[in-house]
Amino acid sequence: MLHADFETTFKCGYCNMSNVEFKERLFKVTSQDQRRQTFVKQWLEIDMTLLEFIRKYTCIIAHVYCLKMELDSYKSYIDRTQSEYLWLSQLRKMRMKEDNIDENFSETQKYIRYQLRITEQSLSKAITKLINCIQNQEAISGSSVMDMTLLKAYIITFVRQDYRELHDDVEQKKRLLLLKANDVRLVKEFFDLKPNSIQISLARSIWRATIREEETKNGKEYEMSERWNHDLNEHAFNDNKNEFSFDQETCQLLQYVDLNGFSELIDHMDSTDQINEDLKQGISHIRDHFMKENYVLRTSYKGYSLHIFPSNDFKLLCSDYIELTGIYKFIQNMDTIELIEHDQFLFNIVKQVQTKLDDLFCSNCITQRQYDQMRISRSEVELSYLVFALNTPVKGNIYTIRPVVVCNKGPTMRISRYLCNLLWSLFHQLTGCRTFRNGVDVIENFESYARNNYLQSTTLFVTFNIHEICMNFSHEIMIKALEHFLLIYGTQVSMEEELAIETILQLVRLVLENQMVLYGSCLFEQTRGNASGCPLTIPLACIYLCYSQPALMSVLIAQKQQELFGRFQDNLFLTWNRSEDQLHFLFGKPIVVDRHYQSIQIKPFIGTSFHFLDVELSHNKGHLHTRIYHDAVMDQYQLPNQFQAERSSCLPSRLLQSMLMYVVRCCSKEQSFDYERRYLKLVYLLYGFSENFIDNCIEQFYKRFYACEVNYFVDRIPYETLRRRVMKRHAQLVIILFLCYDPLNLLDYTMVDQINQAIDIVVPWMDNMDDNDDDDDNEKIINLSGDEINERRPLYQITRKKYLNIIRQQLQTNNRILLPTYNLYAYYSCELTLMQQKVHEHMTRTGAYRLIMELDQTNPYSLKEFVKKMNNDIMKKLNCVLHNKLITYAQWKQMSTNRSNSQLNTLYFLPDTRQANVPFHPMVRCHHHLTMNISHFLNRLLQPIYDYVTFSTTFNTGADVIDAVERCFDEIFFTWNDSEQRLHDVLHTINRQLLNMPITMSISNDINCLDVNICHLDGNLKIKVVHQLNTEPYSLPYVVGHPRHKYHSLLRAALLRATRCYANVFDFVNELVDIQLSFQYNRFSNDFIIDQIQLFLKEFGESQMNVHGGEKFYDQSLYDHLRHHVFKYHQREKD
Repeated sequence: MLHADFETTFKCGYCNMSNVEFKERLFKVTSQDQRRQTFVKQWLEIDMTLLEFIRKYTCIIAHVYCLKMELDSYKSYIDRTQSEYLWLSQLRKMRMKEDNIDENFSETQKYIRYQLRITEQSLSKAITKLINCIQNQEAISGSSVMDMTLLKAYIITFVRQDYRELHDDVEQKKRLLLLKANDVRLVKEFFDLKPNSIQISLARSIWRATIREEETKNGKEYEMSERWNHDLNEHAFNDNKNEFSFDQETCQLLQYVDLNGFSELIDHMDSTDQINEDLKQGISHIRDHFMKENYVLRTSYKGYSLHIFPSNDFKLLCSDYIELTGIYKFIQNMDTIELIEHDQFLFNIVKQVQTKLDDLFCSNCITQRQYDQMRISRSEVELSYLVFALNTPVKGNIYTIRPVVVCNKGPTMRISRYLCNLLWSLFHQLTGCRTFRNGVDVIENFESYARNNYLQSTTLFVTFNIHEICMNFSHEIMIKALEHFLLIYGTQVSMEEELAIETILQLVRLVLENQMVLYGSCLFEQTRGNASGCPLTIPLACIYLCYSQPALMSVLIAQKQQELFGRFQDNLFLTWNRSEDQLHFLFGKPIVVDRHYQSIQIKPFIGTSFHFLDVELSHNKGHLHTRIYHDAVMDQYQLPNQFQAERSSCLPSRLLQSMLMYVVRCCSKEQSFDYERRYLKLVYLLYGFSENFIDNCIEQFYKRFYACEVNYFVDRIPYETLRRRVMKRHAQLVIILFLCYDPLNLLDYTMVDQINQAIDIVVPWMDNMDDNDDDDDNEKIINLSGDEINERRPLYQITRKKYLNIIRQQLQTNNRILLPTYNLYAYYSCELTLMQQKVHEHMTRTGAYRLIMELDQTNPYSLKEFVKKMNNDIMKKLNCVLHNKLITYAQWKQMSTNRSNSQLNTLYFLPDTRQANVPFHPMVRCHHHLTMNISHFLNRLLQPIYDYVTFSTTFNTGADVIDAVERCFDEIFFTWNDSEQRLHDVLHTINRQLLNMPITMSISNDINCLDVNICHLDGNLKIKVVHQLNTEPYSLPYVVGHPRHKYHSLLRAALLRATRCYANVFDFVNELVDIQLSFQYNRFSNDFIIDQIQLFLKEFGESQMNVHGGEKFYDQSLYDHLRHHVFKYHQREKD
């Protein structure tokens, strides 16, 4: 049977090994990871009990990993073969045999569905074990939290490598099954064409012969046969980087990466190859097939379609370009020289660049910091290389090519980056030119332009390309243009870096004169223009354009406040509210590109509509319309290319919802959105997903934004409301991911959410800081988009510390400060002077702090001496009390200081955003203070006495308040049954005695205590959870008493609080929706959230309250039973 081949038994042998055998296997498999292996060996020598935890954790991880592999295989097969299964269920076995279809296909479907249910149950149990194991890790001694994080990453690496063969075997079997499904799809599509009997007979004969031929080949060759057409559309692989046959992700990057970011492009290419390593053999087979036929497979510069060319034709096209343009000067053939001479040639270029930098530094033309930013690492330098990409065909099948110089490790790359930032800053300040990262960025700027009433009925959109200038400008004229630009305009704007004009010119000349590129085995020098992959190219070309067209420069400077001017790579656009004749005059003058007066003519496109990147914008009498642009020539039915990088690491359902959000942000009209929604549905159908799966994902998207209640076809809200909600979410929210170290990404997709996100990911949301907002206090919770912080590097690669430092540095330039908030998962930004003013006011008003001395920052021993003196004074008093027999020796020992780790307290202030005026609460970090042991002793002594005298209870959490209130309302709070005036008189008397500490009271039948709200109406008590509207749901729910760093149990804590708060099931469900929304906002997957809710319900004995159980989930009796178990659990915890 077919399903018998698919079945794989996953067994973990680690638990049956001895400790010696397990250690040997552990260190053998991970022998290449010497750094972490050294740490683990040291820890095992220090703490032998750690080995038991490692073995237990490894067994659970291996079990989860294997189950996840099996589950992914089953789900992938089911999703990709649903339509084939339905079609085959209607066929007779004789018909299947005639069409050469595996008769066991249907039986395999049934078997896999059965195994899918079993595997899901086993995986749920394994996840519970894993979470319990991680929660108990605090019991492990001998290693810090950081050590445990590194240790878990080490174990994940070990399991991933040890199970590599099993992973490959499962993937191979899955692909073989999918190939058989493709056979069925091919037969089905053939019969959908309504062939006649002769055509059917011929097709069956051809297909039978093809199968026999493939069965005689090796099994792997059959697996990677040419019938795997859909994978050809997804990937293209080429080991030889001298040929420009990048894969589809690279095509997307070529379209959407800025020319300033080509170094990141190359780095991403390497990571993409790593991700697709399991498909390398198959794609290589396809490529080799075309090479044998003397064809090459090429991608386009913009877009993501593939094209087949005869090898000789493409080589001739490239050689003709080099010869006709005269941009590249032949130097020598590198095949004719020895390897040592090749290295010496590169060394001479490096030496020339380094010598120039040394001369500038020694002559004080550049500072030490500037020198460090521009100096090169000789061990990392490589010669740049030239490749050719295809331009979009102008008409018919006539293609042109475009040179791309990959120079991310070139000798002058660091100088180019430094100069790019400097020159682009000047050009931006003068002209207001903006750099756009994607199509949505363009739309948002145009919508802001329209909202400010700059878009008129006569407004024209102008787009033009400066690629020819980039490739052909004269180096001599460029130096003159740059000198003119710096002399005329350099004094009108502020320069971030103090650098003399002559120094800038020398550095630019150094870059232009050292443009050596490899093409094949030949070395060329670029004598005109600048390398397309160099970040300095675009700013130089813009300066050259404005030097050649001074009238255009004057207009750009004059209208930078009223008009839009922006660019992406070498495509520029601007808006125009004057006459079209004036516009033609500005671009009418030819641009001289060399000393022989060769010139080029900029041909702008002028109209009321244009497409830029992947969006199309137009206006009708001043009304802006936006939608997604589809190129009729280059656009094939593929996933939108701005999401290609996500596709390898994102669940299909989440990817579809991300694309829908992108579409909503791009489309201003509902008709455009409906078209794109149908387009995406067709794409997913072509990728083999079932129609039910697609419709469910779309419906979840609508429900995510409360856009429909039942079915999005029938009862969805107006499109304007949906778009406003989507735009608001994107504008207000940002994610900071605190990822654990998992370089091999073992637990992909759902398990990443359940393990890495739940344990190691912190996702605080921050509201947007708008420079144009006229807030009275000029303070708010901030939100900085990940793209704004780092527009090229993926957000998930930025660590927590570095990400926050980037934000703080940006805020410091505006004299602002970023602080975590008091009792909330959020960050707060305000002006530094305002914070200092509020802190000073608090310290002065309370009089709680007295200045003793100012520490000498230059003398580190002064602080140590002060601590030592305090310690001696404290111990002297304790010894005196012991000597007088006022305390016992045991009590003296409990209160004695620990000299080895004693420190002074640290005072800091945190903002309380829950209050209107945002006061700053004083916080004292005193964990290692000299009197900490005395304080603990006195607290244990005095707290019971105080509780006995005042009948008070100390509440640690809002849930404790609920528990106490439900027992007896009057004994818990300060209740009052006299007149309110009498209460004010008592309060006034108290405040007169405490002048520096006035007491404020909230007198009401509705109060907030910690994170719960307590009220009563005619004696009927009602309790609910308090939500901070200025941070939730953008930040994770804050549960008082729950450790801020334990995100793996935060959702469970929020559910416990909600269950104890609400007696009515519908109130509980509303709170559950708020919790789900908060976690979804913070990028926890919906699968993870649902699983955690189900685990919570199962833990407290109410598995019947299934999230997908319909009306049962709203059953009050089941909910009462759940609350009963929760209260019993809480009582056990207290006891």
